[in-house]
Amino acid sequence: MSTMQASTSANRLAGFVPVDDQARKTIREDLGSTLFVEASAGTGKTTSLVQRVTNLVATGTTTLDRIAAITFTEAAAAELRDRVRANLEDAAVDDGREPAERERCRQGIADLDQADICTLHAFAGSLLRERPLEAGLPPSFETSDEILASIKFEEEWSGWLDRHLDGETDLAPHLALALTLGLTLTHLRTIARAFHQNYSDLLDLSFHASAPVPSAALAAILDAVPAMERLCEFSKKVPGDALYVHVMNNLRLLWQLPETTTGLVDGYRILLELLPRNRNGDLGSIRSRGNTSNWERDLDSRKNACTVLKDTLAPLYQEAGEEIQNARRSVLMPILEDLRQLALEYARKRRAEGRAEFHDLLVWARELLRDNAPVRDYFRNRYTHLLIDEAQDTDPIQAEIAMLLAESAGAETSGPDPSIRWDQISPEPGKLFVVGDPKQSIYRFRRADVGQMKRLQSSMERSGGRTLKLVQNFRSQEPVISWVNRLFEQWMEGPHSDGNDVSDPQAGYDAMSALWIGDTGNPVAPRVWTLGNEATDAPIAEIRQQEAREIGLLLRQMMAEQWETLDQSASSSNGYETYRPVRYSDVCILMPRRTSLAALERGLEIADIPFRLESASLVFETQEIRDLMNCLNAIDDPANQVAAVAALRSPAFGCSDVDLLRHRARGGSFDYLASTSPDRGDEAVLGAFEVLRSFHRARLVETTGALIDRFVRERGLMEAAVGHPRMREQWRRYRFLAEQAGRFNRAGGATLRSFLQWVDDQIGEGARVTETPVPETDEDAVRVMTIHGSKGLEFPVVVLTGINSAPPGGGNPVIVDRN
Repeated sequence: MSTMQASTSANRLAGFVPVDDQARKTIREDLGSTLFVEASAGTGKTTSLVQRVTNLVATGTTTLDRIAAITFTEAAAAELRDRVRANLEDAAVDDGREPAERERCRQGIADLDQADICTLHAFAGSLLRERPLEAGLPPSFETSDEILASIKFEEEWSGWLDRHLDGETDLAPHLALALTLGLTLTHLRTIARAFHQNYSDLLDLSFHASAPVPSAALAAILDAVPAMERLCEFSKKVPGDALYVHVMNNLRLLWQLPETTTGLVDGYRILLELLPRNRNGDLGSIRSRGNTSNWERDLDSRKNACTVLKDTLAPLYQEAGEEIQNARRSVLMPILEDLRQLALEYARKRRAEGRAEFHDLLVWARELLRDNAPVRDYFRNRYTHLLIDEAQDTDPIQAEIAMLLAESAGAETSGPDPSIRWDQISPEPGKLFVVGDPKQSIYRFRRADVGQMKRLQSSMERSGGRTLKLVQNFRSQEPVISWVNRLFEQWMEGPHSDGNDVSDPQAGYDAMSALWIGDTGNPVAPRVWTLGNEATDAPIAEIRQQEAREIGLLLRQMMAEQWETLDQSASSSNGYETYRPVRYSDVCILMPRRTSLAALERGLEIADIPFRLESASLVFETQEIRDLMNCLNAIDDPANQVAAVAALRSPAFGCSDVDLLRHRARGGSFDYLASTSPDRGDEAVLGAFEVLRSFHRARLVETTGALIDRFVRERGLMEAAVGHPRMREQWRRYRFLAEQAGRFNRAGGATLRSFLQWVDDQIGEGARVTETPVPETDEDAVRVMTIHGSKGLEFPVVVLTGINSAPPGGGNPVIVDRN
């Protein structure tokens, strides 16, 4: 069958009735009911919300300037506003509506600029700006963007750290002991940032613990020194016997100790030095050390001395390990309490200065509505209807704000009452409409919480609200929908699949129904394809390389064989499923993590596939940016010889390994500020060092953005990319880093070092980076992005790669139990 024949063979769309048509009709027409809508991806939930807004206006139920329509991102809010406008314009000329309805829709178009169709943060900000004094804010308060917020936090964190490391504070001895016991400054900073980002959960919390006590185990080990010395006499002194080496090292340490140790820190430091360590550096077991064949029999016990020595040390070491764990728990508590106070005090400082961060907007708006009854009544009367889109993605405080506003304007109000929970409020019928998909609640780092969403749903139902489900998919073809249903029905089945049990925050699964059949008769019609074999037994690096090669070959095959994809705009206009050949720009490669990016790039380049990285977190991981970052780290810190060597080997200087070896052999140093005569080093390396010295001096007077731009130009990095098959992509990456530095400078970042720290945070936090390079629409190229970066987008062809990556270790440093 030809492509043209295939494109006109599918089912007719005229008269199509969705399987959930009754639910959609309820959303459009039952304007007096409180509704919670569970809507799967691609089911047109935003369309239903827009239709409800239009009918609220057309029927005269309310006016657009008294509606608040809230969504997750600024892009989604802009799209929602445009769709509301378009729907009102269509309704205003719809002959099927009464003249009065058409006139109300025309008035709605005029009121659109006054409507609160925006993100949750923008909505919270508008409440605060309308009543700043009642919120305890100066009238002209400002909102910091993410970069400025990051800079200001680093200033607060550095001040806290300097105060306790350098000063005689009450916390200083606890901090010294914690660092001795294995806590690092990186751990502390991570916890401090998590407390800062979740400070609203710390208000009614405190950390209590007893003070750490001196080690009794150390004294017991000292008492065992004579027994250890005696038993070591029975060693055959075989080189490398792990028990003998360990005990002799400990004896040398104990012999050198003064008669009394100087306090907790010294006592626990010595104890940690005495205990055995495993390969990972954690406390190990003495039982695994030593070989009885390397020891003679102990004359006193008539047992092998190796066994006796282990029996002597094992209980002492176990007691010491327990003491260390107890000390760690005890010493951590006052540190956590001080970090809690740091987060809360910093929030109070921002309020006094009139400088809000995004989370502040939510917290302060919630407090304004909760604690000020007249203000709460004013806004209850101001907004007759609240419609919340993408409810699964937003902060749990959203639920509190929504419920505080959704209560009837005539409800009896009083002052602040912390005992009244938001989920005990009964919203006025028809005032609250919430739509979302618990299965898509993936933005945990933005405080998205599926448990809180289910709690909101349960509260709305207890107050007479209804739950509707949208399952008719308008986005994907039947083969894709069937595959998704088959997978998720088995993954998400269970006793909580009905969504009514708020004690277990699990999302159930409701099977979707496809609109597009996708059966064109073409052998490469739309479907789900799999590459590789999940049982392949090979190193992960080899698997990634093979996967990347196969993806490159697959994409070339798509173009050569003219694989088909749905042309939705043509299908909607002519009433038939219409298909067209796939283009590179139709394809998006998604990866859950960035670990497979390098192999994927190589595979696409080998196959000569045009591609572009659209997630900034991926751009930070590219070789070009890594090379440039090595150069910048070397410029910032001359003592960082690892960065200096990496910079020398980068395209900016092009020194070979032979050059580096020759430089070292001639007595040259890799500290470029060290005094090096021309006869002590390699000429190419010394020339590069002169450039690094020049830029090192310039970093004090030039902005970081200007410094990076000049470095890229003077080192000819743009010209060096000319011969590369991905020239435009390399240029784009260099511009991207310079632009990020410019944004950092404009936000108040003053130093190269602070910018490098900020970039490290972006690389480490990954999904938190939301900026993407501006698309160049004239380029027919495959897009590559992270799954987080693709949220809310759709693509004709999706390639999912890297799903064989191991889950990331660690997890959130702070876990909040909001129940």
